[in-house]
Amino acid sequence: MWATKKTRLKSKNSKYLITGGAKIIILSFLISTLRFMPASALTSQSTTGLQFSFNSSLSISLSSSDLIISHLTPGNYASSNTITVNVSTNNGHGYTLMAKVGDKNNPNLANNNLVNTDNAINNIFTSLATSDNIILSNFSDSKWGYTTASTIDTSTTTYSGLLYGIDTIINATKTSAGIPMNNTYPGTNTTNFTIAARAGDSQASGEYTNVINFRGVANINTDVTINDLRYMQDIAKLDDIERQLVLSSMVTGTSYQLQDSRDNTTYNIAKLKDGNIWLLDNLALGSENAMTLTSADTNMADDTTFALPASVSTGFGSSYTVAQINTGSKNTDVILAMGQNGTGKAGVRYNYCAATAGTICLDNTHVVDDAQYDICPKGWRMPTGGTGGEYQILREQYSSDAEFAIGLRLLLSGEFSGSKNYYMNTDGPYWSSTSRRDLSGSNYRLLAQTSTINTVDRNGGRRGGYAVRCIYDATPDMQNVTTSELATLMPNVGDTAMLNDNRDGSVYSIGRLADGKYWMLDNLALGSTSAITLTNANTNMTAASWTLPASTTTGFDSSTGHTTAAINAGSKSDIQPLAIGQSGTGKVGVYYNFCAAAAGTHCSTDSASTNNVTSDICPKGWRLPSGFAPNEFQALRNQYSSDGAFALALRTPLSGHFYNGSDNYRGYAGNFWTSTYASETSAHDLYVYQQGIDFYFPDPSEYGYSVRCLKK
Repeated sequence: MWATKKTRLKSKNSKYLITGGAKIIILSFLISTLRFMPASALTSQSTTGLQFSFNSSLSISLSSSDLIISHLTPGNYASSNTITVNVSTNNGHGYTLMAKVGDKNNPNLANNNLVNTDNAINNIFTSLATSDNIILSNFSDSKWGYTTASTIDTSTTTYSGLLYGIDTIINATKTSAGIPMNNTYPGTNTTNFTIAARAGDSQASGEYTNVINFRGVANINTDVTINDLRYMQDIAKLDDIERQLVLSSMVTGTSYQLQDSRDNTTYNIAKLKDGNIWLLDNLALGSENAMTLTSADTNMADDTTFALPASVSTGFGSSYTVAQINTGSKNTDVILAMGQNGTGKAGVRYNYCAATAGTICLDNTHVVDDAQYDICPKGWRMPTGGTGGEYQILREQYSSDAEFAIGLRLLLSGEFSGSKNYYMNTDGPYWSSTSRRDLSGSNYRLLAQTSTINTVDRNGGRRGGYAVRCIYDATPDMQNVTTSELATLMPNVGDTAMLNDNRDGSVYSIGRLADGKYWMLDNLALGSTSAITLTNANTNMTAASWTLPASTTTGFDSSTGHTTAAINAGSKSDIQPLAIGQSGTGKVGVYYNFCAAAAGTHCSTDSASTNNVTSDICPKGWRLPSGFAPNEFQALRNQYSSDGAFALALRTPLSGHFYNGSDNYRGYAGNFWTSTYASETSAHDLYVYQQGIDFYFPDPSEYGYSVRCLKK
């Protein structure tokens, strides 16, 4: 919050008493009053950035007392009386109070001087330096300063200066180590504020003025964890730093509890293997009475409301266009899918119009877009479905349907239609936000059953009453994540995190490895049957844009493979074992010839292509590692005790390569492009195989190899 006070010096001599205004006045040989405007004249505004926003508020005010320097005469000094700056906050981690001088809207006050308002007189009081810490008697002529001392003693109290337009901390409620100082909080705390001035022998009489601005901000809780949150909606209020701290405090697969502020229902949540936070219980919002949802607490467009209807027990599913819910079995215990031990509550069943908060309520003659809004808590949303959707991505992180079912705690909660439940304890359909554009009036859904799970089920007619799960998309974009954020996510060597490539939504495992750097632990999978336009806003390249071609089986031969970009995505989801017999597997990913891997910048057979690659198809902020000797792959290997330990840490699969229309050596070897030029028609790569590793391979640039990326 901001609080602003103007200052003035005013004569206390009865003959020259000046009233009104908010200025510093010096009359004759008497400089007398430095005054602040009344507290009622305060202006304030909120401040953001440092505030721990999800549960903190802060207000600031000044006492109504004037600051008056009495009987200040030329060649002498005096201090004012003391006002208090009152800061109120509910933040248990304290606040920081700052002050600065100046009024940027007034050119005459664009400085930290007390400025004479008589243009004919060029005379000022200049501020002490912020590094000063001096008593009044040591002031130079025509200087002014401030102190926050609780009592004023002219022989011991020290003063400092303020800057123009730059905050100076005048009271920090925590030390740099985070230890509380003298203030008590939450609550209202006061900071004393006193000014003083020394007049020169030739100080001109007249009127002097400037503005002092106070700013208070609630301190960030640098120890914030998931346990500091109460409501699911609190997550939506976290800033980036707080979000990373909360995420890093959560153990993957461990259940935590939060409430839905709309009805105080308590839910289990967990960070799962895709890096996102998932609701582990079926949503149970709704009752026998209608309730109004707002965009303040629900995943809806700003400044909108939605009337979630009362539960109906008959006629359910008769219309696409009317929102319907059924709560009859929301507290009924049902079993987990895939024969896993345990039970959960069936929750409320919603038709699609209700699940999407009234935003998709069209009949079956319409093909509509994916749902953007729904009845999940603010900051949460329904997962995406279909091929490449979040249900499928999460499933791919688990070794089996059974492991996936227990991780997400999928329930066989059945569905509601007409006036009854169907398939309870045999099926568990869950809505997604993804439309089936090939069939009007339908959506993809997840279908859990007693022996199988289908993450891309296509039978989601929008009239049926299905369960709703919610996801908090906690996966940072590779393009936007900073090194400091990665350090928060992965504080130790060996730690991993999931990051999203915002060009196609692919999620990759990232590791902090023994060289201290952040590496992709999966092969790049950018590319499909359609061409993709890449830009320098999302890709590591200097050109404004470049088109990654559609997947093909040609262009990987000596006739065109040096000069024409080619990719093959036919087997990108296939699984292969890791090199050197290490336990685990990895996906093949997309094969790229070197022209494609270099984002079209190394596609020549002349001397113009004799430089190392500086542009490539890695996400913005990432790049291809260097090759040959010495190189970054080798430097990483040197941090591990063996080739096997290196292969396990980097998770290099035997993904083979693509050449002359087919893949080769899959399951036996794997090749990974580097940024290092070898010749006009070749480049260096990392070669891994069943028995070892080679760091110095130069290979023909027409070959289709895998790509790994390294954080810049």
